This record gives sequence, C-alpha cells and structure tokens, in this order.
Amino acid sequence: MPISTSFTWRRSVAHRTFAYILSSLLLHHNNPLSLLRSKSSLLPRPFPSSLLRRILSLTRSNPNISLRFFLFASSHLSLSPNLLDLATIFSILAAAGHLFPASHLFCPALRSYPAPTVLDALVRSSSCCKTFPSKVLSFVLELYSDLPSWNAMETFNRMRKFGLVPSSQSFNAFLNMLCSNGECRTAWLVCAAALRIGVEMDHGSWPVLVRLLCLEDKVQRGEMLLNLGFPCRLSSYDLVVDCYASRGDFKAAIQVLNGMEERGLKLRLSTLCSVLEESCRFGNVRIAGFFMKEMIVRDLLPMAPSFDFDWIIISFCELGKTYAAMLIFQKALSWNFDLQSTSYVCLLGALAQKRREKEAFKVFDKMSQNGIVVDPGTLDVFLSSICGAEPVEEVDAVIMNLMKNDFLPKASDLSIYVAENCRRGRWKEATELLHLALDKSVLMHGSCCCLLMNHFCKNGLLDLAIGLHEKVNGLGGFLDVDSYNVLLEALVVDGRAMEAVGVFDCMRKKNVLSSFSFVIMISALCHEKELRKAMNLHDEMLKLGLKPDIATYKRLITGFQ
Repeated sequence: MPISTSFTWRRSVAHRTFAYILSSLLLHHNNPLSLLRSKSSLLPRPFPSSLLRRILSLTRSNPNISLRFFLFASSHLSLSPNLLDLATIFSILAAAGHLFPASHLFCPALRSYPAPTVLDALVRSSSCCKTFPSKVLSFVLELYSDLPSWNAMETFNRMRKFGLVPSSQSFNAFLNMLCSNGECRTAWLVCAAALRIGVEMDHGSWPVLVRLLCLEDKVQRGEMLLNLGFPCRLSSYDLVVDCYASRGDFKAAIQVLNGMEERGLKLRLSTLCSVLEESCRFGNVRIAGFFMKEMIVRDLLPMAPSFDFDWIIISFCELGKTYAAMLIFQKALSWNFDLQSTSYVCLLGALAQKRREKEAFKVFDKMSQNGIVVDPGTLDVFLSSICGAEPVEEVDAVIMNLMKNDFLPKASDLSIYVAENCRRGRWKEATELLHLALDKSVLMHGSCCCLLMNHFCKNGLLDLAIGLHEKVNGLGGFLDVDSYNVLLEALVVDGRAMEAVGVFDCMRKKNVLSSFSFVIMISALCHEKELRKAMNLHDEMLKLGLKPDIATYKRLITGFQ
C-alpha cells in the first residue's frame, strides 16, 4: 500500500474513532460542553469540517446537542463553517422542527451562495445525516419566498425533479411571493404543478387563491370561493370587499358584508373602512354617510363622551385610508374642533406616502398656521412627496423655507424637483433652489446641474455658469462631459480663455474629457498664441487616444502654422 494512501486511511480511522468517542460523550454526559471547554487544548484547532459533520450526523438524534456543539466549535475551536457544514446543521434542525435556530444560521448562506450550490449542499447533507429532504427543502422554499429573488422557483423545480412534495405552508409562502411580485400567470402554473405532484391545500391556501383571483380582477370568482364554504380568513373577505369598492360597485361590496354576518363573522373597522375610503374617493356622499353610521352603531368609532376626531383620524391613517381620514379632518375643521398635533402629523405622513401632494400641502399649511412642529421623519416623507409634484410657487416657498431652517431634503428628491422646474422653463426658481441647496452643502445630482449649466451658457450667463461649476467642484461633484464642453466653448467665445484653462484642468482631474474638449482648448490656446501649451495638449490628446476625426484634426493642426 502506498504511503500516502496508508496515511489517509489511518487518519480516516482515527477521525471516525474520535467522532464516535466525542459523540458518545456529548450524548451521554450530563454537562459535556463544560468538560470539553476545560479540555479544549486537547481538541484540534481549527476543528476539521469533515470531523464536525461526522459528529453532527452521529448526534442528530438530539438536535439541541448538535446545535450546541456546532456553536461551541465555532466560538472555541476556531471553526469557520463552510456551506456544507451549515447545510448539515440546518438539515438536522429543520428535520427536527427547530426552525428558528435553523433559519438564523442558514439565512446568510441563502443570501450569499447561488441557489443551485445551496440546494446541492442540502441534498448531500440530508443524505449523509439521513434526514428527510422533503421537510428540509420545504423549509428552504419557505425561506427563499421571503427573499427578493427567484431562488424559490429554483427550489420548487428541484423538489419536483427529485419527486419531493413541498409542505402546504411552504407552498402557500411561495404562491404569496409570486402574488406580491405580480406574477399571476406563473402562480397559476405553479399551483397546477403543485397539485399534480400531490401538494395538499390547507386553510392557508384558499386565502392565497382569493388574493390571486382579485389581483387578476376576477373578484366574482374570488367571492365564489368564499361562498363555497372553504376555510378563509377575514383578510380574504376584506380583499374581496375592497376590490368591489375600488370599482365603485358598492352594492356587491355590501352583499359580501351581509354574507359575512350570515356566517357569524364580525365586521371589523378595517373592513367597513375600505368601503368608506372608496366612497369618499368616488365622491359618493350617500354611501359614505351610511358607512359612518354603521361604524357608530357597531361601536367601532368612539362616541363617549364625544366624537373622538383625533382617534378616528389616526386610526384611519394607520389603515392607509387617507380619503376617509381627510373626510373626518375636514369635518373637525368645519366644527372648529381643536385637533391634537399628532393627528396633523399622522395625516400629513399618510397623505405624503400615498403621493397625495395637494392635500398634504394643505395640511402642512394648516400646521404652519397653528405652529405645529413636524418630526424629521414625517417631514422627510412630506418633502419627498411634494418634490415629485408639479412645480408651483407654493411648493418652492415651502422647500426653500425648510432649507433655510436647516432641514435639508434628500439630494435625489430635490434634484428631481429642480430638473422638472428646468423642463418647464422655470429657470429663475430652479436657479434659486439649486444655489440654496449647494450653499447648504447638498450635492445635487448631475442631471439638474447640467440642465442649468447649458441654460446659463446658451444665454450668456457665464458668471452664473462659473459659479455653479465652482460650487459643484467644491462639494466633490462633477458634471457630464457635454456640459463641461458647452462651458469651455462659451468661455472661449467670450474671450475668457484663461478661465477655460482652469475648467479644463478640473475636467482632467475628474477624468471627464473628450476629443472635443481638447479641440476647443487647443484652438483657444493657438488663438492666444500659446503654441507650446497647445502642443502639449495636442500630445496629451493623442496619448489618451482621443484624436478627433480626420477633417476636424486637419483644421486643428492648421492653428499651429
């Protein structure tokens, strides 16, 4: 027998023997980890992965022991677990139903490794540990369904290939993920495939199917599922009611509500509020009044000792029902009711999140009149909302006032608003906003800066153009090469060649150059009789591979004559 083979065989026997001894100690000693901690110098460091997996396999009958030894080896024996190690402990824990520690250990691997690699490791570890691969991969399918990727589909297909049947819970999670991503057709195909391989639908499956039908605007079929008597959650009824109400079909929505009562289901505030919300959106005063009375009669709205406007506005906002909240807000104002500051803040945030900029602006204006302070988080959402709205003087004033008081919006939001001002020809307003933002050290995105730079240069406003360049450069930003070229050309035409040289030097430092940049500067320097500097730039241009087309190059070199 060759020496290398003999050595490998002896080491394998030694590992196997050591694993049996250590596993026996772990399983039968009262406090094995304390004993191992006191004798840790006798254990190999770093602990070999192959030995770890053998011990985990031998102790799989007691998953808690397996987990505790895995953590001990990681913290005390310099073990750096690889994917197969993690898959092994995950398989043992998942098969035993210890789902929380299993997901805690394995979720980082799900995010870090490609799905095929993860699944291969799990299948291999399940085979070695004699666990149930169907149970293990079902849990992986469920975990992948919570992650923003298509790895859940890879897992589902792999299970079908191996003839494994996903659990009802993992199947429901997968379908829900597809619904959330708007993949309705894929969801139906998955549903059909799952039923063919024997997936059993449970009480959690029917609500997903109702959701799927409502997403496809097949709300009548969703209602049919509810009427067939399948076990559905209240959220399924809420969804059907909301779908009917959002169409303006209030008669059908009321029929579903009546059916709920016939089945002994108690109507909730969120359910009735869905219909109230849509009736307000459609301007149906009669339906809105009817549902307000229903809520009061059913004690869903607080009436003692008086109508609690604050509680109702906050509750409606928390449900995302901003039309209903605005109805109550306007009622409170018309009745001269003094609302608490929390009601204003909550309503402002909800309107901003729903991108209802005009209503949000009215609420903010009312808050300013009453001297109500808005928290930074809500202000941020509000500003993000109005920056996406149509540019008007009132919005300009609010943004500028907030910036002067050192509340600075996100650069991305303000850049969108300034760029929109530019597109609408509101150059004066855009300039004021941009300069104020730059003075406050808000580095705006290049798009809006470039629009203004082109406007300044084309209209002879070179001092403003140079000022914009200096401020952007001072904050560590830069423009695109076309905007810089426009500035260079304008400065040269205006006889300010030396200032153009300064801008060109900045472009060189930022590595924002083109062949046209060199053409402009070489021509300008030749015109100024700075032939040596022009020749140096010519050589630099050729070295960088930015030689212009032949016709332009011929015109350029005539300047050296």
